[in-house]
Amino acid sequence: MADKLKVAIAAGGTAGHINPALALAQELTDRGHEVCFFGQATRLEAKLVPEAGYPFHRIVVTGFDRSRPWTAVTALARMRAAEHEVGRVFAQEGVPDVAVGFGAYVEMPLCLSFPAARTAFEGKTGPATEVVTTGNPVRRSVMAATREEGRIAFDIPGDAEMLLVFGGSLGAQHLNQGIVALKDRLLAQPSLYVVHSTGDKLYDDTVATLGLTDEQKARWRVMPYIGDMGGALAAADLVVSRAGASSIAEIAARAVPSLLVPYPLATENHQATNAHLLADAGAAVICDDDRIDADEFVDDLLGLVTDADRRRAMHEAALTLGAGDAAVALADQVEAATRKA
Repeated sequence: MADKLKVAIAAGGTAGHINPALALAQELTDRGHEVCFFGQATRLEAKLVPEAGYPFHRIVVTGFDRSRPWTAVTALARMRAAEHEVGRVFAQEGVPDVAVGFGAYVEMPLCLSFPAARTAFEGKTGPATEVVTTGNPVRRSVMAATREEGRIAFDIPGDAEMLLVFGGSLGAQHLNQGIVALKDRLLAQPSLYVVHSTGDKLYDDTVATLGLTDEQKARWRVMPYIGDMGGALAAADLVVSRAGASSIAEIAARAVPSLLVPYPLATENHQATNAHLLADAGAAVICDDDRIDADEFVDDLLGLVTDADRRRAMHEAALTLGAGDAAVALADQVEAATRKA
C-alpha cells in the first residue's frame, strides 16, 4: 500500500472525459488517497463531480479557433488566470503529490501549475518519455449493474430485446435522424424495445420528429441523457453509438454487441480508431457516418436486431478483450509516479 497521496484531477467538457476520471478517483479513494477535481462551472463536470462526492475547484479556460488566430489572445489570458486560481488553491490546501489530466483544455492550467509536471512538458516528448497503456477506466457502477436491475430500471420485460441508442453525453444529430427514420421498421419487431438517449439540446427536436403514439411510447423510451449507463448497458442486447473513447470502454467492459458510427469530424479521425478496437475483435460492426442515410446502415442495424446468434457471437468476442481493469492499472501508475519523481 502506497503512502496516502493528494491527487488532483482535471477532466471536463463531456462525459467521455469525466467518467473515466471518476472511475480513477473511486479506485484511488478506495486505496486511501485524497482526490480533488479542477473543471469549469458551466460544463458537465460541475454536475457530475460534486454528485460523486469529490471536492471541485472551478476554473475558466477556452480553446481557440485556428482559422481565427486572434482568439488565441483570449484563450491565453484565461489560461493564465486559471493557472493563478490553481496556484491559489495549492497555496491554501497544499500542493498535490500527483496531477492527472483527462484531456480537454481544462487540464492545462493544472498541469502547468503543478511543479513536477511543468518540467515533464519541457523537451520530454521524445524517446525518453515512458508510455504505459492501461486502457480507459470504467466506472464501477457500470461494471456492477446486473441485467435484471437494468431491465427493472428501464421498465423492459425480461423476455424482450432491447436496443440502446446514444451519441455520447452531447448527443449526435445525424445518428438521431438515422434512427428516427427507421422507427416503423424497428417497431415492426414485436419483441423489440428501444431506449434512445438524444443529447439534451437535441431532445425536443427528436421527440417532435419521432411523433410517437402512446402505444409506441411503451416500447420507445426517449430521454435527453442516461445517468444510469451501467443499468442501460446491462439491460441492452445491442448498442448503436458513436465511438468516443469512454463509450467504447464501457461497451467493451460490458461486452455488448454494437453498431458503431464514428463521428467523422473527430480530431485525426480518432473515433474510427476507437471503433476498430471492438470491430477488429469481431465484437462490433462499423458504419461510416455518411452511410447513415443509405441501405448500409439499415441493413447493418436490422440485420443485428433480427440475428440473435450473431449478437451472441459478438458478445463472446467482446469478452476476450478483457476490458474493465483499466482503473486499477491507472491507479497503479499514479502511485508509481511518486516513486519515480
